[in-house]
Amino acid sequence: MVFETEYRELLKRTLKGRLTPNRTGQPGYRVFGGSIRHSFINGFPLISSKFTNFNSAKHEILWFLNGGTNIKYLNNNGVHIWDAWADIFGDLGPIYGKQWKSWGPNEVDQIANLIAQLKADPFSRRGLVSAWNVDDLNSMALPPCPVLFQVCLEAADPLYVKTYNNKLMSSITDLYGVQGAKLEKRSPKYVLNMSIYQRSVDTFLGLPFDFASHGVLALILANSLDAIPGEMFWSGSDIHLYKNHEEQAETLLSRPYTFDRKTSPWVEVFSAADYSNVLPSDINLFNYNPMSYIKGDISV
Repeated sequence: MVFETEYRELLKRTLKGRLTPNRTGQPGYRVFGGSIRHSFINGFPLISSKFTNFNSAKHEILWFLNGGTNIKYLNNNGVHIWDAWADIFGDLGPIYGKQWKSWGPNEVDQIANLIAQLKADPFSRRGLVSAWNVDDLNSMALPPCPVLFQVCLEAADPLYVKTYNNKLMSSITDLYGVQGAKLEKRSPKYVLNMSIYQRSVDTFLGLPFDFASHGVLALILANSLDAIPGEMFWSGSDIHLYKNHEEQAETLLSRPYTFDRKTSPWVEVFSAADYSNVLPSDINLFNYNPMSYIKGDISV
């Protein structure tokens, strides 16, 4: 269960899809329905066949977790992934941050509720957070593509915990002198699994980024729930590759790739066990050595 292995297979399948028009004016190859499963025991889900901007992914997820809906925070941190949809004031309307942290007229904090619910009932089957607020859709610059995510905890298996700790520790031995004091082998009570449902996904630009950002989210939530990450399961409905990304996708697939756990990237969140206190500097990426960036124009 390795993200990049399954991603490449989905990308190949999408290239064979039916060329279909859409609202952006840029036709795309389209297939219906697909899924990807990744185990964190195999590292963090960042693809190596092209560079994915991890800095943007971590800032975006922190922005969401703080209820952000204006691009100022992102721009101040060198992130411009939402610029094309913002108005002249930088506002995007009630997108993810608003829905996660202040849903509806009662301003429900879904993230705080999720944490509280799973602390009270760790094996609850109701740990969902949704961004699909029908009342607000018309006010959003872009309706949610990843519509919801669900968190499920399971009792930590000692062998899994030992293996995860050892692989994480071995991936950052070169930093012990700088950050070793922050790193301790964990003895968590739980393993955190996350599923994501995405209604629409741009497989070349969007999917590698979205999977990485939700990977960061899983790590942050795991810290808050006395857990380490287990699996991520992603499912999508409208899976497409824009026609102007066809050459780029072929380039990516032509690049050699063989999974090797020894060369897999890892991410660690050095922070207190409270998602609201996580800083960008707490989220550290190790051992990421991707091939070169492949440019692709975004379709708005």
